[in-house]
Amino acid sequence: MNRDNLRPSRVRSGLIAVAASLFLFTLTGCHGFLTATYEPSLGPQTGEVTLPGMEKGATIKRDSMGIPLIEADTITDCVFANGYADASDRLAQMVGNSLTAQGRLSEMAGRETLEIDLFMRTLNLKERAQTALDNASPYLRQILSAYSRGVNAYLWTAKKLPPDLSLSGYKPDPWRPIDCLYVFYIMNLGLATNLGEEIAFLNVAQKIGPQKAAWLVPVYPDEPLRFSEAEKLAGLMGPGLAEAAEQAESMRRAITSIKSLGIAASNNWAVYKDRTASGASIVANDTHLNVSLPSLWKLVHIRCKGLYDAAGISAAGLPGVVAGYNGHLAWGMTMVMADNQDLFLEKLSVVDGKTCYLYKGQWVPAKERTEVFHVKGGKTVTRVIHETLHGPILNQALRGPSKMVLVPEQLTTSYAVALSWAQSPTDATFDGFFSLGRAKTMAEAKTAISNVSSMALNMVYGDRDNIAWQVTGIYPVRKKGQGLAPSPGWTGEYDWTGFVPNEALPYSINPDAGFLATANARAAEPGPGPLLSSSWFSPERVQRIGKVLAKDRAHTAEKSFDLQYDQVSNLIPKLQRVLFNSDQTDEIMREIGGWSNNQQKSRAREALAKFRVHTGDMGADEANAALFGAFYHCFTLNTFSDELGPADSAMWHSFLALGDASYSAQEDHLLVRGDESPFFDDIGTPEKETKAQVLAKSLAEAVEFLEQRLGADRNEWKWGRLHTYYFETEGSKMARNMDMGKRMGMRALSGYFNVGPFPAGGDCNTLNVSGYRVGLDFDTLYIPEMRMVVDFSRPEPLFIMNSTGQSGNPASPHYEDGVKAWRFRRYTNMPFDKKLQDAAYTSILRLVPKY
Repeated sequence: MNRDNLRPSRVRSGLIAVAASLFLFTLTGCHGFLTATYEPSLGPQTGEVTLPGMEKGATIKRDSMGIPLIEADTITDCVFANGYADASDRLAQMVGNSLTAQGRLSEMAGRETLEIDLFMRTLNLKERAQTALDNASPYLRQILSAYSRGVNAYLWTAKKLPPDLSLSGYKPDPWRPIDCLYVFYIMNLGLATNLGEEIAFLNVAQKIGPQKAAWLVPVYPDEPLRFSEAEKLAGLMGPGLAEAAEQAESMRRAITSIKSLGIAASNNWAVYKDRTASGASIVANDTHLNVSLPSLWKLVHIRCKGLYDAAGISAAGLPGVVAGYNGHLAWGMTMVMADNQDLFLEKLSVVDGKTCYLYKGQWVPAKERTEVFHVKGGKTVTRVIHETLHGPILNQALRGPSKMVLVPEQLTTSYAVALSWAQSPTDATFDGFFSLGRAKTMAEAKTAISNVSSMALNMVYGDRDNIAWQVTGIYPVRKKGQGLAPSPGWTGEYDWTGFVPNEALPYSINPDAGFLATANARAAEPGPGPLLSSSWFSPERVQRIGKVLAKDRAHTAEKSFDLQYDQVSNLIPKLQRVLFNSDQTDEIMREIGGWSNNQQKSRAREALAKFRVHTGDMGADEANAALFGAFYHCFTLNTFSDELGPADSAMWHSFLALGDASYSAQEDHLLVRGDESPFFDDIGTPEKETKAQVLAKSLAEAVEFLEQRLGADRNEWKWGRLHTYYFETEGSKMARNMDMGKRMGMRALSGYFNVGPFPAGGDCNTLNVSGYRVGLDFDTLYIPEMRMVVDFSRPEPLFIMNSTGQSGNPASPHYEDGVKAWRFRRYTNMPFDKKLQDAAYTSILRLVPKY
């Protein structure tokens, strides 16, 4: 750790720099001063630099969007240049992700991020990263070392740090191979869906009881509710468990303020050659992640003579291409929505001065590790993390250390919440990804993908003549239960007994249907096979892909582009069946007809008339899309807020978190559940309300909502006026948790760092996804951060885009240029032909070895 980062003088200078910048920003009213100030932090883009740590040298060529083509004669020089280019473009993002994974963010950001650090140290991603590094092949170790030398070469020669690092006063440590694994595992944490759900379920169950809470965690439209999961918690609700649950929820909210747990999105499909117009396969992928600036991904082409030649998306901090095309094969990925995490409730006691947990009738001493947190501008903080055989205890880290030496430890609660998170002891996931860039055959790709164990993904891949799908990841086998809700840990009856073998995971090649498609929906039918998850996302997106591709026997790249920008919701026709052809239909009409308020009656009938002709188009300019958004919002509040509101409460946020990454209670109650659900009854009235009454009320309120928000003129009703994209830096997101002074400072700089807002089309269930929290607001949370289509019939098959620019530095011309291309469907064709590359990549920087 760099102790200079914690010295008061550096803190003061950082605050002075912020104050000066704010003053000048306010004085000039423009961005010119800041851009001129931080232009030197961009590093050289052309010319020649002499650097130690290389063998023969390398070139970094860039196109008009700043996308690099990296070339060298040796693989180590290639990844050296890869590291140099990443640091030049995204140093602050790399440092932030590494510090977050280590639980050291407070060294840069101060006390506001201490709870995030506590959470990360408790999860102990450092240990997972070290295990992965220990298991890495000698070849990968060589790659990571060369990449790290490239990052450090930039650090040592940079004239100035990028603004977010410079203004914070933080001086990054030298980059190490393990930092690459820290970045990798913080990405992997974002694929963890069940942790946040189980914590939220525990909090909701405290308020309404576990059996009623079971109605809020549906598995899939055609599957029964899991009341047996709720029964595990029978008789356990009480003050002790409530405190433990609240502490765990506090940690969950802290980390999700900057890093979402389990974004429920991404699409991919592959079309077999017999169903394309050209007779060659097509592979498409768009990964859905938080709206952020910069995005997680950047675009790159890495070419090393005969050893590696791949283009596509990469993540700053990781060498190589994560998804893309290598001249032979294309591959893409979506989340499986795996349930490879379980929360275990533990009973605690102090025995002989030590924290112990109950297991099968015995009090077992908990493992302890002491973590020290160096907080910028504050005192050093020490916490003791406890672990049971089920994993680290999430809530205990929030307690302070014992105040007096030799005084026996005091427990604030008799319960703890421990996390089990599947990990392979021989994890070679990163080896697998890097090998994909070198695979030349479908068999080689399958072998590479078989090493991807720590990430639960739907890998869709193909070449000119073949397409395939492989589920990856490590999935626990449970003695009992399904892991949907927290389990008592003291009996041992819910323990894991092993893991699902790789050969049992779903796989398909060249299917009879002629295409493969995944979109986070159910990947394995219920039955005797392995249990991969009970947290699948809604089926609408994958149904939409299937509907379009099943009708198309002459698919083209242009049609894949159309699908990636498709904003038709498959949920709308399902809603129409509920409103106009269901058990509720007649009662809805009677309810509306019986109202004495003629204005509300007119509003409800207007909404029904508009829904009857709704085509499912959720475009930004669509009035009926705005009506559906308002209706879904009102329906959610009318159904659930009497038990779980108000809508600005912590409990409401816990309820919404239950459906953030899976098929939600909102959708389930709208389309599937009837009056048997206890939630349609308003507990604030003596009468028993029905679903039809809630639907009728929500129809009228939706029109009233739009009148209040968008005006009485129906021509002004547009979905994009409610629903917007706003590209925001992680620093701006953290500002919400800062004190007023820092928050005001960040707001003053927001116009420089952030981009938008822009009208958004689509929603959670459209292929062109723009997910938001139904029942809270309409702010877009996640989007397709990248889009890729590989058409093997084309001389240059790879078409791709990123949602933001290549650079994370606002002084760069490539900070936000990608946003416009993303909004207006401007794909980049990344050529492999040398002549086309020479024409496209005209900005050339030569890295020369220093001997």
